[in-house]
Amino acid sequence: MDQVTMHNHYLLAITEAVTRAGGQNSQLLNQAGISPRLLTEQVQRVPLDDFVSYCRLAWGALGDELFGLSGQPCHPGTFAFLAEQCLSCSTLRQALDKAEQFYQLFTQLRLQRTEADGTVRLEVIRLQPELDPDKLLVDFLLTTWHRFLSWLAGAQVVLTQIEFDFSPPPHLHEYKYMLPASHRFDGQCNALYFSAEYLNKPINRERVELQAFLTDFPFSVLIPPEIDDSFAAKVRCWVKRYADFPATLPYFDQVASGLNLTSSTLRRKLKAEGTSYQQIKDLLRRDLAIDHMQASALSISEIAHRVGFTEPGAFIRAFKNWTGVTPGCYRSASC
Repeated sequence: MDQVTMHNHYLLAITEAVTRAGGQNSQLLNQAGISPRLLTEQVQRVPLDDFVSYCRLAWGALGDELFGLSGQPCHPGTFAFLAEQCLSCSTLRQALDKAEQFYQLFTQLRLQRTEADGTVRLEVIRLQPELDPDKLLVDFLLTTWHRFLSWLAGAQVVLTQIEFDFSPPPHLHEYKYMLPASHRFDGQCNALYFSAEYLNKPINRERVELQAFLTDFPFSVLIPPEIDDSFAAKVRCWVKRYADFPATLPYFDQVASGLNLTSSTLRRKLKAEGTSYQQIKDLLRRDLAIDHMQASALSISEIAHRVGFTEPGAFIRAFKNWTGVTPGCYRSASC
């Protein structure tokens, strides 16, 4: 699997939550193999494997899968228990009914579904939002339920819009990768929007598959599902099979032709999913570049060439746009 990284906003937010809850961050970070220096650089990125290790250690230390952010501890295994209940359902509609009842009975959170004009609004509600100042719980719950519903259905639930009740954050660019869709900030709620047709999707997963999903949790909800029939996923797969990837990326018309679509049709499909070919290329190049920066002694010029830039200056400008800092600053902060 390609190296996957997280913006360290999420690590900072969790460590602060753990500190508020009385956890020992230095010990947890050391056990997870994460340098404390990552907490001082607002634009750093954290390998997802290390981030997940820290999350699991924090769960055990706090006895709470939600890091003390909801007002009532969700003991480790809570999501697994709910997931098992959902697995016994016939459709996504029934699974969401079960989840709504579960949250209302056992947590200080609510999962609320409304339907209008063929569109579902799936809203996450925090009864004590003041405990979640960094909106970490919002991001985690929206991502978890999008990924989990997609996994249950065996196909990507394509989002038409995501609404947030807060202003665009400094790490805004991360949302287009984490939750690809049209984003609306300063709204009335925190919710996912998708076609109501998905509610009738049958659930055909086996218990052994669920055990594998839960063994990887939360890794399994922080990356796109492996079974993904979105057009963005089809484009990513086609580009990565391209003969000259990653030194050269194909033209958009080539990708469309390779997928047996017209360019205008593919452009429209990607727009409906809240993404574009440029965003897909940026994500591929960004993670490749970060992987080279962290795992090799290649020069900036060599890395630029390996990820498809003929001129180092263009790579430096692109890298700063992706992460907020130049490659040199990023590498020195990672040491």
